[in-house]
Amino acid sequence: LACLLVDAMLVTIVYPTNHRLQFKINPNLTLYQILDEACLRKGLETADHALKFHSRILDLALTFRYSRVPVNGTLEIVRREDEDIADHQNVVKNLVKIAVQFTDGTRVSKHVEPDSTLLQILKLVENDRNQNLVKPDGEEMHPVVVYLNTEASETFD
Repeated sequence: LACLLVDAMLVTIVYPTNHRLQFKINPNLTLYQILDEACLRKGLETADHALKFHSRILDLALTFRYSRVPVNGTLEIVRREDEDIADHQNVVKNLVKIAVQFTDGTRVSKHVEPDSTLLQILKLVENDRNQNLVKPDGEEMHPVVVYLNTEASETFD
């Protein structure tokens, strides 16, 4: 049992009521999953809260591995209405930033709605590059999205 505790990755969650709980995590969990589990344990609404490390609001889409939070670190759950969240990180109306990288190595960054499809994003980028990305020269294309080393693809008719 002592051997398991040494290898376990733990994070301490501090709730708005100053209660503290330790969570066993793995590096591939997203911060959203950690927040969701922590909120579930105390009956809080996940959508109304965010995670804070020191004075920085964390991006919930990141995995713990890429969050810059140390193992055995302390995360604070804060309400989204707090002024430090509303003004923090220059959030633009819930838009997400994506980057499209082409086979020649060039990249185009855009802010899009979180529910945008791959086809919508490619059509948006097409307008900027004056290039047909969806069906060049009548060929069928299979664009691939790589997010945190996981591939997802979509076939366009």
